[in-house]
Amino acid sequence: PHRMDDLTGKLVEQVAVTIEHHGLFVDLTVSIGIAWGAQGSTDALACTADNLLHRADMAMYHAKNRGRNRYCWFDLSMESELRFRNELETGIRRGIRQGEFVPFYEQQIDLETGKLMGFEMLARWQSPGANWVAALPGGPAQQRLLLEAFGLYLDRCAGGGRLVVVARVG
Repeated sequence: PHRMDDLTGKLVEQVAVTIEHHGLFVDLTVSIGIAWGAQGSTDALACTADNLLHRADMAMYHAKNRGRNRYCWFDLSMESELRFRNELETGIRRGIRQGEFVPFYEQQIDLETGKLMGFEMLARWQSPGANWVAALPGGPAQQRLLLEAFGLYLDRCAGGGRLVVVARVG
């Protein structure tokens, strides 16, 4: 593993360059996931090609979520984290469809003047069996999809007589 760390670290460094083409600058980065099936392992699944590729993919996405331009070794906790995130995402999508999210509004006050500047909308998930979640699951692309779906849900709430504030009060 140490030789692999050295090799992969050098690869990440060498690929990370900025390319200029007709006045447009593009930063190249690489995210690498590494998995290996140890000889003599009791985990027979770990040594199949398909499973190694699947685990390397999980490690690669873990590297991307940690900031890109890096590498990450697979570890078993990534499988349970992925399973949790998938279940959570499915629950959120179901909760949106079933109207389980309720918007709450908090005033935003300028502390120097005491003037009302706007409102912040918070959402509470009122679903049987749902626990409070501090952050949206998945990487940026998955989070955007959930936020877009949630925004459409809030638009429907507004049409149903609830106030949804989207601009600052001036």
